[in-house]
Amino acid sequence: MAFESCYYSGSMIGGAKELSPVIHLKNGGIITDIRVGYQTYTMWADEENQFKPGETVADCLARHNVAVSDVEKIVVSSVDTTGEKEIHEEFSWNPETGWKTENYIEIE
Repeated sequence: MAFESCYYSGSMIGGAKELSPVIHLKNGGIITDIRVGYQTYTMWADEENQFKPGETVADCLARHNVAVSDVEKIVVSSVDTTGEKEIHEEFSWNPETGWKTENYIEIE
């Protein structure tokens, strides 16, 4: 599993959906440097979409010499500025329950 933020440009749609994942370990440690990729979508003439994959969770854990069994949960914060309101969401994953939404806030 990897994470990619999305960036939109154009006259009708603009903004971004930016992700910030944090890996929480059972020993209380926190990993915040997982590399998030990106996908750009453009509506402008002669511009091409771009994609750079994010680092997988497994690769990040290997880089930190941490086993998958040491992960307590993964928390992903998301800021979405593509609509009329800015939306802040927080999702979490753990081995028992999988993914679920923790918080959802709309800002005028």
